[in-house]
Amino acid sequence: MAARFNSLSPRARLLVVAIGLPVLLLLVGGGWGIHHHVQADPQFCFGSCHAETAEAGMPLPGGHQGMSCNRCHDLRFWQSARQWWVGKTQGKDAYRPHAQVTGKQCGACHTSGQGSSLQVAGTVGHDAHAKHDVNCAACHGSKTHDLSPKPASCKTCHPEVKVYDKGMENLPCLSCHNFLAKDSKLAKAPSTECRGCHGGKPTPQRSRRFALIVPGRDVSTEMIHGNIFACSLCHQPHKEKRADRLPGLDCARCHSRAPQSAASIPIPAHSACGSCHRVHSLRSELANACARCHALARPDQLEGTTAGKHPGCGTCHVAHEFKASRADCPRCHQDQSPLANVPRMKAHTECGNCHAPHQAGAAKNACVTCHADKKAHGHPSCVTCHDPHRDKSATKKCASCHGAESAAILATKGGHAAGGCLTCHSPHNATGASQRCAGCHADQASKVATAGVAPHTNCASCHKPHEFSAASATSACVSCHKIDTSGAHKGPCHDCHRPHGPPRIGTDACVKCHPSVPRVKSGKHSECRSCHKPHQPASGGALQCANCHAAQQAAARSWPAAPHQACPGCHQQHNPSQKTPCAQCHAEQAASMGTGKHQCSSCHNPHQPPGNWWSSCSKCHAAQTAAVRGRGATHSNCQACHKPHKFSKPTCQTCHNAMGNLGMHGRKGHSNCLSCHDSHGKSSITRATCLACHKDKTNHNPSATTCTSCHLFN
Repeated sequence: MAARFNSLSPRARLLVVAIGLPVLLLLVGGGWGIHHHVQADPQFCFGSCHAETAEAGMPLPGGHQGMSCNRCHDLRFWQSARQWWVGKTQGKDAYRPHAQVTGKQCGACHTSGQGSSLQVAGTVGHDAHAKHDVNCAACHGSKTHDLSPKPASCKTCHPEVKVYDKGMENLPCLSCHNFLAKDSKLAKAPSTECRGCHGGKPTPQRSRRFALIVPGRDVSTEMIHGNIFACSLCHQPHKEKRADRLPGLDCARCHSRAPQSAASIPIPAHSACGSCHRVHSLRSELANACARCHALARPDQLEGTTAGKHPGCGTCHVAHEFKASRADCPRCHQDQSPLANVPRMKAHTECGNCHAPHQAGAAKNACVTCHADKKAHGHPSCVTCHDPHRDKSATKKCASCHGAESAAILATKGGHAAGGCLTCHSPHNATGASQRCAGCHADQASKVATAGVAPHTNCASCHKPHEFSAASATSACVSCHKIDTSGAHKGPCHDCHRPHGPPRIGTDACVKCHPSVPRVKSGKHSECRSCHKPHQPASGGALQCANCHAAQQAAARSWPAAPHQACPGCHQQHNPSQKTPCAQCHAEQAASMGTGKHQCSSCHNPHQPPGNWWSSCSKCHAAQTAAVRGRGATHSNCQACHKPHKFSKPTCQTCHNAMGNLGMHGRKGHSNCLSCHDSHGKSSITRATCLACHKDKTNHNPSATTCTSCHLFN
């Protein structure tokens, strides 16, 4: 055939391939499709014979939903074809059993060890049934596709098993028996899952898949007998008799090692285990069980008591005996028992004399019960210094707590160092040491009492406790007085201030360093503090004038000349009443003015603002200033004719220089204007004015009223 194909022309061979290849693919594909339809397509099974299965479907959701039949049913092609052929010719009764499901098929998915959630290998329920070769179909159904385990399936093999506990009668077996609980490497998983209904830690949803959950009382691992392995120790729900069903009511069955049996406990309330141990109560509640009956064991009553410092009642009251003996204290407190061998400390040998177990504050107040005269001490309690479980030789040294203070006292190297702490402190009254200074320092204490300022009346205000030196007292000043001591008065404060007594300083203190400074004998300027502030530079004293002389200083500052603006420019320091002569600065003006009645202060007031000093002329020359007021703008002003600081009679030619050559003004004898004219008053030249000089002309034209009518002056 190959030779025939090779004999064909290339066109013919291509045509054969083009037609033959699709036909071949069609035959192969059709054959594979028929085989897949017969072997894997559920429609072949449903449409050919199992129509009722197609209608029921797979009611169980999950992995089986939509699976092909051959995943569980082992089908052979020839078996399917035979069943189809026989069924076609002879009807349904001729069907033969085929494709049975065995545990081997189930195990292909559920015990393959692939680690998926479908695995049941290693689960407690399935392992127990696998050991007895129980087929999966025995519990999961064999003639239906509803594979959920049926409650009635258990009765098939366990008809004698019944539940007698009330409330559990109608529960399916799977509610308690968890088939899917997995064994762990540490312990085998229990066959029951009580926590499904009784709380505790939540279990995975898969373990409750087919269980009916009825919420009951929670029993967690924190409760008595709350361990997951412990339920069956006390509960046997399949036992008919109550005593057999609840063996846990007989505590002695397991707890045979208790120190005493319940019957031998002398206290009736303690003879019943349930008085303290409640069934399924939290283990932590056992520590508080005593408080249910004993009020002294309640938390509010234990606060501040010796019993409250112990972990619980069982520390002293042994369980199942309950009697506490104080002789048993050394069992835990071995270091506190040495006084039992000291005869003279017999009162301290009995723990209860100081420690009342259920009495608040008993140990704290126990000492003063016997040592009432020592209760006024300033320490928190007696045990601050005294070890209550040893004799007096164990009393603590002050330095054990007050090391820094002790070192400071030793550094003083004085009387305080020799006497130690007891020099000032009474051992049982440690406070108030600063009030005892007068015992050794009476002179200083009497002066301090007169200080007048509250902090200075107490020695401890300046003397640092445990140091006492003058240097420390000086440093104490700055703790209250935040002042700058870097100026001229830097140095120890007591250079100026008396350390004991009133701290205010007087002038006598200043004179110690400033003996050459003049002093005012009396008046307000006699005190240095009037002008100088003790902790400010001395140069600022002049600035203090304004405190008393505000008006005068304000006026002085308005003067344009700088020396007049500051008080020391005119007033001598340390003797303000002694003024500096004006001539010291104004020598030219003083020389021009001369020694007449015109002095500087006659016209100038240094404490008034500078202004029109000519207005002061009227104080002495009232008639002249009044006379010139009507003379016009020029003659009505004093400074028009009088020059400052000279005040001599003026020369009229300053303004009337041309008059000296006109008419009779140029004749000898008429050169002095004031001979005829009044310089301050407005007057006319009359015949009498001329006759004052020309007396020989008395009879010259006696009828003429004025001389100027004939004798012309202009």
